[in-house]
Amino acid sequence: MDTQHVYEELNCALTGFDAVYSDNPYWEFRWLSQLGKFNIEIKDVELLIPPAHKNSWKTTFEQQFQKHNLVQHRADHDALALALSIEHLRND
Repeated sequence: MDTQHVYEELNCALTGFDAVYSDNPYWEFRWLSQLGKFNIEIKDVELLIPPAHKNSWKTTFEQQFQKHNLVQHRADHDALALALSIEHLRND
């Protein structure tokens, strides 16, 4: 798949969203900017973490990989682990 195709698919998938969240917004921005210009803000996932868990959320994040048999540094697994962590911490 060429980069133009990836850009078009991502641009389509992001249509209607104002922001995406990442555990490393700097790297997400760098990666996306290599593909092209996107009209979306990349925010730190810590903005979604309840204040009581600000210092410990990464432990929950790591636990999700083990609990759900996920592989770290695979984009889809990392995103799922983040989503599961936020859901867990918000319901805690």
